[in-house]
Amino acid sequence: SPIDIAADGATATNATSIALRGLHHARAGLTVYNDGHALGVSVCGGSAHDCSALASFGTWPKAVRGIADENADTYFLARLRFHWGSNVGRGSEHAVCGYSAAAEMQFEVVNTNPNVTSDRRDPASGTKYVVLGTMIEGGAAEDNAAFASILGAVPRDAGATGEASARLDELLAADFDTKYFTYAGGLTEPPCSQQVTWHLAQNSVRLSNRQLDQLRAATTPMHGHDVSYKALFFPFAAIAMGTATE
Repeated sequence: SPIDIAADGATATNATSIALRGLHHARAGLTVYNDGHALGVSVCGGSAHDCSALASFGTWPKAVRGIADENADTYFLARLRFHWGSNVGRGSEHAVCGYSAAAEMQFEVVNTNPNVTSDRRDPASGTKYVVLGTMIEGGAAEDNAAFASILGAVPRDAGATGEASARLDELLAADFDTKYFTYAGGLTEPPCSQQVTWHLAQNSVRLSNRQLDQLRAATTPMHGHDVSYKALFFPFAAIAMGTATE
């Protein structure tokens, strides 16, 4: 992961669902950080305790790995991550039919089930993470207000932090919970564990070119999408055909 999704070859399914809770109100005091690989926004960090930003994906993270279990897990939103390049034609980690966007935002959520381990000998370990990816385009006539605080707090130097506020549901693309590609894959950073169920929204969000420049102002010495990134083909991807879950 990530991959170049061949949309025409994706398998249609209505077995998936996305239900998010606690993202509809403004959150202040969000830590925006530059870890040298990407820009991150810490939401719940490493713990689900006292975190109201929750998600469920039905039984899909299990079903896509061949696990027969009708119990849906609950996930908490640990962080947001942004990846970008130097121009509008490169920067996203995913590609669709060979097309890359200017940037990509990822909501990283973690399974609250304490019995899910990182031991890859256990098939259930593959349900540990879910990531919601959203392609970001430039060219908007005006700044996207939903992203203004986060992009205004982008730390230029690796290791630096800033502070922002945002209403998290307003960052997502239209129809993110009904129109998306999904597949079983891995983390995009070492150790690249195959423990992620990916969802990539079919629709994108749009920023102004000025806002993209704010993102590009961050110095990320380990960020390789500008010159070396090439998406990989993955043998199975599904396209959601279901409806949103409240």
